[in-house]
Amino acid sequence: MVFRVLALISATVFFTACGGSSTPEGAPFVVSDSIGDGTAVSISPQLSFRFNKDIDEKKNGADNFFFYLDANDTRIGGAVSVSGDQAVFVPSEVLDYATDYRMEIRGIVDLTSTSMKSAFIHRFTTTDFVTAITPVDGSTGVSVFSDITVTFGEAINAASLVFSVSNLTLSPATSDNKTFVFTPNGGTGYDGSYSGMNPSTTFSVTVSAATDSYGKTLAAPVSTTFTTVPPDVTPPAILSVQPGNGASDIPADVNITLQFDEDLIAPTSADLDLLDGSLVSVPFSFSYDTATRTATLIPSSVLDYAQSYTVSLTNIRDIFGNLLTASLSFTTSTILKATTPDNGDSNIEVDTALTALFEGKIDATGATFTLVDSLANPVAGSTVFGATSATFTPAADLDFSATYTATLSGIKDLSGNLLTDQIWSFSTKIDDINPSLISASPANLATGVSTGTTVVATYDEDIAGNIKFIVQDSDGISVAGSISAIGTTVTFTPASALKISETYTVFLSGVTDLNGNKAQTQIWSFGTL
Repeated sequence: MVFRVLALISATVFFTACGGSSTPEGAPFVVSDSIGDGTAVSISPQLSFRFNKDIDEKKNGADNFFFYLDANDTRIGGAVSVSGDQAVFVPSEVLDYATDYRMEIRGIVDLTSTSMKSAFIHRFTTTDFVTAITPVDGSTGVSVFSDITVTFGEAINAASLVFSVSNLTLSPATSDNKTFVFTPNGGTGYDGSYSGMNPSTTFSVTVSAATDSYGKTLAAPVSTTFTTVPPDVTPPAILSVQPGNGASDIPADVNITLQFDEDLIAPTSADLDLLDGSLVSVPFSFSYDTATRTATLIPSSVLDYAQSYTVSLTNIRDIFGNLLTASLSFTTSTILKATTPDNGDSNIEVDTALTALFEGKIDATGATFTLVDSLANPVAGSTVFGATSATFTPAADLDFSATYTATLSGIKDLSGNLLTDQIWSFSTKIDDINPSLISASPANLATGVSTGTTVVATYDEDIAGNIKFIVQDSDGISVAGSISAIGTTVTFTPASALKISETYTVFLSGVTDLNGNKAQTQIWSFGTL
């Protein structure tokens, strides 16, 4: 269908003063009206006109307003009201749709009985019954999710509307009785899980019948056609992922996010998997934000350190059912948790051994642990690498009041990633007496210890200092907790109960007396029930 072009047909407006002026002393004339450009005028209009001056309310009336059906000059009556410089004409009957009319105003007089010098004439066209259908007639490339909208020139009785689209089921319309919006819900998508229209299909839209609020009916059916876009056969793609594919040194408490380039059939945790280096599934919670097309995986517990993980997408589909399969991998970090002595420490015992403690298991193949004095002279000693630690024991006591630099290099995580060389320095103590540990609870090698225990070290004098009290399980994972030092004791209180039947290793360093003399680093172990 080709809609009627709502154009101004011979809309001639005469504003002729015939020798008068536009001042109140001149003849009255129309300066504006409500007809505007003369297109799509309501079929039940109130036509208002403003004059250049006040006009006589008693002398002006229906005899001055001539309203015609423009095609044959049939006059249509109406009611006129005048107030000040305004006059309103209301036709006595509801007008026809898409019809040309003509308004002529003649002989209007002002308050001094001065008359118009020439007639005012304005032609206009009333609105079509159906003013628009979208998608527009003949359009192509229409989205399969487009709504179909029908707009009427006047409000209609919704129950009277007979509307259809070929080969398509529609949801009930939403409307204000002038504009009706229909949402397709008859598409044939993957598993029938999306609502819309079939791609590459031409649809015919037909308004067969309708009755407006004035009782006028649609004279003839109105039809349009449109064609939808070709089918989407392209799988969705990943726009961004955190951690990035192949990334290493990722914190073990990482959350994983994936953002996609198009709308998806809302995925669930069953549509993807998180696997460790042995391809064992790792439990996680899952959420999907449809607005940002972002999936988030939150591991149920902290991941293992120095471990490779893979996110496997097994059933991610766009709304057309196109399948995306992909695998993304990353490796968690191995980090140096602590050193004893620590960098910058002073008053270190001359018979101390150096220890580096890692968060996560390490590969020490080919690694070196060296110690030099302030003149870069190497210190002889022996090195022992454990699963999560490295220890250098000097062959003889170090010098008093001397500065030493330790270097640990060549350490890798279990995935082969090389850690940055660790370099730190410390100074030994002057020759004086340091606090000594007199007891520890639980004692070294104690067994059957309660899982609710605290760890307490007691010294032979009051203590202070920058105390590091680390308790690790057999996997090298540090226990969270708090440290308090009161009088001669320092206490580590775990944040939660220890594991059952587990061996724990305690690392206690940084303890000093009140004069800054530092106690030896203490390392001991115990086992829980």
